[in-house]
Amino acid sequence: MWSSSTSPVQRQRCTAGATGRWARPIIGATAGIGQGDALAGWYELRRVPEDRSVEIAYFGLFPDAIGQGLGKHILSCAVRDAWALEPARVWLHTCTLDHPAALPNYQKRGFAPYKTETYEVNFPS
Repeated sequence: MWSSSTSPVQRQRCTAGATGRWARPIIGATAGIGQGDALAGWYELRRVPEDRSVEIAYFGLFPDAIGQGLGKHILSCAVRDAWALEPARVWLHTCTLDHPAALPNYQKRGFAPYKTETYEVNFPS
């Protein structure tokens, strides 16, 4: 668990039902992270049994939490929880639509590019 006497982040535990499902081959577990009574962000982990990895499938902050330095703490919780599952590797996706601080945050938590793809998506107008 992330702990710091000066950190405003408090990790909220997953429900017993969510953690009990880790025995299944592929499962998501979501953790909400709060600041006081307000939810600041969340992450979801997904086991990938084919290569014994864990994906940080979803990671995000709510708008009111952006710019407060909370992303590094929440991502650190996600990384810690992912490695606690003893995978061969931990990974995530990012793209140019993510917040500009996302990629530097990932790199500061030890992530490095593994694979890159380039494609275009046409959004309906």
